[in-house]
Amino acid sequence: MAMRDLVRSPLTASAALFLAICPVISACTASAIAPPSQAPGHPVAASRGAGPPRAVTSERSSASSTRRSLPAPPSRREPGAAPVMMVLGDSFTVGSGPVPAWRAYACQAARLLGWQPVVAGAGGTGYLNRGRAGRTFQQSYEQELAWRPAPDVLVVSGGHNDQRWSTAQVGRAATRLVREARAGWPATRIVVVGPLWLEAVPDKALRIRDTLAAVARREGVEFLDPLRRRWVTGDPSAVVLPDGVHPTSAGHLMLARWLARSLRS
Repeated sequence: MAMRDLVRSPLTASAALFLAICPVISACTASAIAPPSQAPGHPVAASRGAGPPRAVTSERSSASSTRRSLPAPPSRREPGAAPVMMVLGDSFTVGSGPVPAWRAYACQAARLLGWQPVVAGAGGTGYLNRGRAGRTFQQSYEQELAWRPAPDVLVVSGGHNDQRWSTAQVGRAATRLVREARAGWPATRIVVVGPLWLEAVPDKALRIRDTLAAVARREGVEFLDPLRRRWVTGDPSAVVLPDGVHPTSAGHLMLARWLARSLRS
């Protein structure tokens, strides 16, 4: 079955079948652009590859500009089919360490909502940070998502990896991405999620959060702030992996429940 057929197919009532579909969609998304090699200790991020050489990236960027001038393909979701939620983000979104993509909060939130997930992005990336994958959120969006039929919901989640840049630069990059998504998919609900930080939030992360909130407000899209929540209330090891950054499976489930509740409202 083709990847886009998976994305358009309705979910069954079985949660087990949904969990089987979720990693398939993510794997198909990754295999379209990524080599099969994996970096030790980062199976999900590595599965999305180191990205194309810079020359190829430039050619693809040019091609994507041409595509943006064409109307986006209409959604052909059959009546009664489950809504499609696309999520673009970093290692929190695609999974990291021992947590695979299908157990990361993005897929888990879709499961709780009964929606079909399409997860894009790569570990270490951000609005400006290319990470080991060699692409920003903008480039991941253009290469993995923009050519697809319009989803019901697009969630852009990140900012954690953009601390090296000024908040003004992050804001401009976020604005460009939101405007391009809205131009291509005018009927899609767009939700911006601020940077995820489970413990000891640095001041720069708070400033990036405020900048992204201002972008969302100005562009008329929704903004969700995970930094308003206290994620660790007991033993940190129950929520945060030994790297001190990424969530455990239990931490991802907490994030998923929060996101699902927020998207229902």
